[in-house]
Amino acid sequence: MLPIYQDKFGTTIENPGNCLSACIASIFERNLNEVPNFAAARDRWMDSYHAYMDRLGYRILILQIPHDQSRNMPMTHYVVTGQSPRADCLHACVGYGGRIIHDPHPDGHGLIYPKDGMYSVDLFLPIGYTPKGEIQ
Repeated sequence: MLPIYQDKFGTTIENPGNCLSACIASIFERNLNEVPNFAAARDRWMDSYHAYMDRLGYRILILQIPHDQSRNMPMTHYVVTGQSPRADCLHACVGYGGRIIHDPHPDGHGLIYPKDGMYSVDLFLPIGYTPKGEIQ
């Protein structure tokens, strides 16, 4: 994991930030300009995100984790999304083992308690992974 900081700070569909892109760049140790700004795809942002991760050789497993269970996360890097402390919008950070280890926003304030009590957690599984750990 190489900390990369976002360089777009918008909070609307018309002016999106790129915190998720910075998280992906951080986890997969890429330059920010190599990762699409998924939010710029507007209502197709999730398609853009999945397509990019497919090209990297990963599938995204998205979990909704109750706040009180967030400490029980695996010892691997993942994206955790919740309420931004700066605006009424979502924000993404890098997590590891139940902790936020990198906030791509330069102020580093992380996330605040989620309004609905849930965090979204994106885990990355190599394509071909099976529960027994065998590669197909």
